[in-house]
Amino acid sequence: GFECYIVQADVSDSQQVEKLFKEISDVCETIDVVVNNAGLGYFRPTGSYTESEYDRMFDTNVKGSFLVSQMALPLMKKQASGHIVMITSDVAKRVFAGGALYCASKHAQDAFASALRKEVRPFGIKVTTIMPGLTDTFFGDTQQGAPEKKGWLKPSDIAQTVMFAVSMPAHVLIDEILVHPMEQEIA
Repeated sequence: GFECYIVQADVSDSQQVEKLFKEISDVCETIDVVVNNAGLGYFRPTGSYTESEYDRMFDTNVKGSFLVSQMALPLMKKQASGHIVMITSDVAKRVFAGGALYCASKHAQDAFASALRKEVRPFGIKVTTIMPGLTDTFFGDTQQGAPEKKGWLKPSDIAQTVMFAVSMPAHVLIDEILVHPMEQEIA
């Protein structure tokens, strides 16, 4: 079985991330899995974004994954194992109009995960990127369970995908998983 410990923090704030890992290390001797799932998106034409919106999106989506991963690595290196999971987006592999900054942040997060995977593999640490398509959440100020989201992925689908990746034997590394609802057309 698995034991899960959850701590709330603003992942874009290095002091809060340090506090988060202090709290975790007070309770846990090892860290087997870290899931970087924080995400933020604004969806408008490029000319309508403010600099603060740009900063907030990249601080959450990219810097947050960096800070959390950076704090987890010393513990994982010490135990010579661990698994970092990045929940990015299918737009890490494609783009769409009205989502330039979000797409760019997810491409950056994917590139970070790919480079990190190469860096930490010699230490027995795995990095898996999971790229969901349309998912029925509150993301983007939408209502979870809205009728138009009926065929979309559920959060439990993504959780099951994470469990699949982290449950592989030690000699198996799943680099990335692209997952979509059946109704979503992919260009």
